[in-house]
Amino acid sequence: METELNFNASFQKTGEIIIETKSNKEIEDVILWIYSEDGDHKIAEKKIDTYEQSGYYTIDKFERTNINEEKRQYRIYLMNLREKLSTKKSYFAEVIVIIDGERYRLENEFFFEKNQAYFKEKNMSYKYEK
Repeated sequence: METELNFNASFQKTGEIIIETKSNKEIEDVILWIYSEDGDHKIAEKKIDTYEQSGYYTIDKFERTNINEEKRQYRIYLMNLREKLSTKKSYFAEVIVIIDGERYRLENEFFFEKNQAYFKEKNMSYKYEK
């Protein structure tokens, strides 16, 4: 079966990242990586285990597959990782969605100042069909 995946990431000034996924296959994991400004050092990694779900899968007994898309919404708060990050220093946040062992990624640059997060892009999208 071909993989179809759409995911969007919304980056809020509060440091919250909202990730919305829609896929015809089950999502194994969603992970957030934080990298240094030069991209050489991983500073933090957080697997996002909780999500809100809508949609479902059904499979016909006679090998005809009827698959409905599954939609999920994940939330993560960068402020929970703040002790590992410095103010006014740039970092990269990488959102990774894993399906069938394959990794699909979005990357966004950000920095903290006065208890707010400033991102290069407010909204990012990824669409994959194979």
